[in-house]
Amino acid sequence: MRRSTIASALLGLALPLTACPTAPAPLPPGAFADTTPTDTVADQDTATQCAPTCAGELAANGWFSAHGWELDEGVTRDDGGFLIGGADMPRVLMRGASWSGGLEVEVSFTVVDPGGAAGKLIFGAVADAPDERDHETVVAVVTLSGTTEAEADVSVLTGSDRSGEAQLATTSTDAVAVDASGEVTLTLTATCTDVSIAVAGGASATRALAAAVPDVDTLFLQTTGGATVRVTSVRMTNPACTPESPALCSTTSCPSVDEPCEVRDCTPLGACKQVPVAAGTTCTPDDEACFAAEGTCSAAGVCEAAPVDCDDDDPCTADTCSGGCQHAPLAAPDDGLDTSALGAAG
Repeated sequence: MRRSTIASALLGLALPLTACPTAPAPLPPGAFADTTPTDTVADQDTATQCAPTCAGELAANGWFSAHGWELDEGVTRDDGGFLIGGADMPRVLMRGASWSGGLEVEVSFTVVDPGGAAGKLIFGAVADAPDERDHETVVAVVTLSGTTEAEADVSVLTGSDRSGEAQLATTSTDAVAVDASGEVTLTLTATCTDVSIAVAGGASATRALAAAVPDVDTLFLQTTGGATVRVTSVRMTNPACTPESPALCSTTSCPSVDEPCEVRDCTPLGACKQVPVAAGTTCTPDDEACFAAEGTCSAAGVCEAAPVDCDDDDPCTADTCSGGCQHAPLAAPDDGLDTSALGAAG
């Protein structure tokens, strides 16, 4: 999924906003402008279509060190948190096994830079299917109108934009005011019957679902409009998960890993993931003929070893290494002399 896929779906929702001292404009119409971004009536009761399943959960006390985080350019790890911003809609995501029946995501953050008029923090879960036209999401959109004021609302988007025709059902809550002068904690909750957004120590808003909550498989956080936030905590729970829930992922069932500095592992949400081994672990380089017999793994999962010396002390060869030292002759230099006249005189 391209980084713009999630945001383009969300920016198409014209969400209702409650009044506040400096209420920002509603989200502009976009990719799904031909649809009606308001509650639509489901063909049958949403609760009867909902069968919660458990893929996994992300605990608040281990979120930052959990295996499986994928960081776009524009995201850095910053003293126990993620600094998200400074690029074109940068995102952080964690893939999992597909689950249904809703979720609860709690995110704590501080606003570093609210960005421009379109500055937003977006977080939630998405169906990150290979088909990039799929836009099934459960998301919270935080509109950052300044360093001390913001608004947040939640949307559930069910359906797919296939062959250029959007078939969507959307449920959006009213917006709630957020005091963003310090750390903010927001909780997004989706169940078989409704969706809600709540500010820790503040207001909340709930709306009954117009269609069944979608199956999702990826947790994500993203900024838009030049905004930068520092995420200090992330927690995700699943109503279907219990201590007895079977694990959907095991390292033995994950594909084998060919990289010398990576091992197979599982994300907390039940997906296979290659992760770096501990920095300093001994490794064997892929091209052993061009490097020392042993190297060490970097924190990024790269085997670093000293290259062999292929210099043959011959100024007329180009010395390289690929499967062993190579010494290709250099082309003779052109001295610029025209010898054609000498040939004609002879």
